[in-house]
Amino acid sequence: MPQGTIEVLTLALVVITAIYAYFNYLMAQRNGEMVEQMKAQHEAFLAPVIATAIKIKHGTMFCLLVSNRGQSPASNLKLSLDRDFHQYGKSNPEANIRNFPIFQETIPSFAPVKSCLCFLCRGQT
Repeated sequence: MPQGTIEVLTLALVVITAIYAYFNYLMAQRNGEMVEQMKAQHEAFLAPVIATAIKIKHGTMFCLLVSNRGQSPASNLKLSLDRDFHQYGKSNPEANIRNFPIFQETIPSFAPVKSCLCFLCRGQT
């Protein structure tokens, strides 16, 4: 072998190993980012999702439906209304939905797929 060949090959091996280590470092960084994204997606999938909707029951009854569409229970749920709404148009304080216990008290645990129905008003047939 010519003089210096071993040194050149050793230098080439060092450069190739450094490039390989750099690419492995980049892959490990990207994998860490992907794991963090997967954790966030998993937590979002398992989190409670409280949804409200207006439903029509029996063809004429308008209802407020509060449900947990998530995969885990909601803890210490506090529901509130920003305005008064009187059930069936009655003006007495007992008919004010805002004063109902569901909107005044904290719900310690609201299970997944559970829902609460609150009748609002009756329509015409």
